[in-house]
Amino acid sequence: MDALWCDLRHPEPLVRILPERTRGGQAGLTVVKAPTKDEWRRFEQYALRVRILRYSTALGDGDRGISAPFINWESIARYYRGRHLLPNLHTFVSKFEYVHEWFHLFVGPPLRHIELMYYYWLPTGGLIRALCTCPQTLKTAKFRIPKSTKDPKTMEQFVTAILSMEALTTLEVDAFLARPVEQLQRLGSLQQLSLSIPAYGPDSSARLRLPALEQLRMEAPDTADASPVASFIRCLDVPSLRALTIRSPNQRAAQLAPEYMRSIASAAAPFAELRSFALEGCLNGVLSIDDLSPLFACRRLESMNLFYTAVTLQPSDIDTVARAWPDLKLLRLGEENYGSQSTLKIYDLLPFALHCPRLELLGLPVLITDADVSPESTTSSRGTSPRATSQLKTLRLRKNDVKCASADVAAFLASVFPHAVLKPASANFDRTIDAITAMKDALLDGMSERPAAAPGSVWYVAFSVGSSRGLQADCGSDRP
Repeated sequence: MDALWCDLRHPEPLVRILPERTRGGQAGLTVVKAPTKDEWRRFEQYALRVRILRYSTALGDGDRGISAPFINWESIARYYRGRHLLPNLHTFVSKFEYVHEWFHLFVGPPLRHIELMYYYWLPTGGLIRALCTCPQTLKTAKFRIPKSTKDPKTMEQFVTAILSMEALTTLEVDAFLARPVEQLQRLGSLQQLSLSIPAYGPDSSARLRLPALEQLRMEAPDTADASPVASFIRCLDVPSLRALTIRSPNQRAAQLAPEYMRSIASAAAPFAELRSFALEGCLNGVLSIDDLSPLFACRRLESMNLFYTAVTLQPSDIDTVARAWPDLKLLRLGEENYGSQSTLKIYDLLPFALHCPRLELLGLPVLITDADVSPESTTSSRGTSPRATSQLKTLRLRKNDVKCASADVAAFLASVFPHAVLKPASANFDRTIDAITAMKDALLDGMSERPAAAPGSVWYVAFSVGSSRGLQADCGSDRP
């Protein structure tokens, strides 16, 4: 597939566009001076092959790039007299602010993907005219939209052009495009949607049906009010939704999270197909198991990611979570938040091995300490050992002040989670985790019937600062 790179190496007025080199299916262009007729003819023949245009001002790998505001696009536009410079272009990516006025030179009906990722650009007539020529072909659109504009009419025309793209399957914008929200229903083919929710939110009576939508990412407004996001969730009728992500820049985001989750339970239509839920951003505050309970209705959930959100969990809550989401593959609850006030010990993780056979990554605020009961008594009190069913590959634990590893903990992990690699939740070096891992590996090596390793599993991992030492080099002194 041919790609066209406009590498703007000179800040003076530039008009000439010629193929400079071809390597690995991607061709480079350099704009240098006024072209001759033969040079234009050669370029036109070459331009028929171009399918992808990535337009930037980068000078090279070690340079952040330059701005070239004086490119004489007007001369090019006069020469072509309304014709498309690249008639077969289907992908256009630009990180350059001045090209959008001449966007119609590149774009025609074959366009399928557009990405304009410059922070300070403004919608222009050229861009709007170009978008209006390809409503049936454009599949993916990604825009960074300015928060304010001196020309509201142009912005309104831009939004209208986007909402006319009936074939769009992916739309990413850092703004809220439609008011009323029902206008988004015109994009009935959308499968992925990412947008920012305004502070006013949709009306309480609004209902938004997007039957094909599978992934939804929302940026919450920077306020201490949960109602804008909650009201948007309540108006959703998205029967095919599989992934929901909410990101909040506000410091009280975790305090707003319970309202977000309650709104899921009262949405216009149940999220019966939801597989993934995540909260991102500045998430101060503490959640409890009751705050998570509205999501227990999503029985097919496979990924629950509250990485930075403090979560208070009791041992009995683990069994509740494991039974509510038996299909879990990834669970991260308050793993990196030191406000988590959980009293969990390593033995309390047993229900995940019993009820979540597909679980591969587990991150919880668990303390690595010697428990009052041995792993044998814990296992026998809950049932038979689930060693044969657990396929957990990664177990992330919070760093703590325990100075020596417990042999009982290592034995428990070898029995219940034989394929799991222990990792600290943060990047900090934790000798306790190293020591437990080494003892666990030693126990597994000594078993006459060692469990079969899962594909791609790792039996031990070193966490050394500034080196690649193995565990055997430093675990001896850490044994109790």
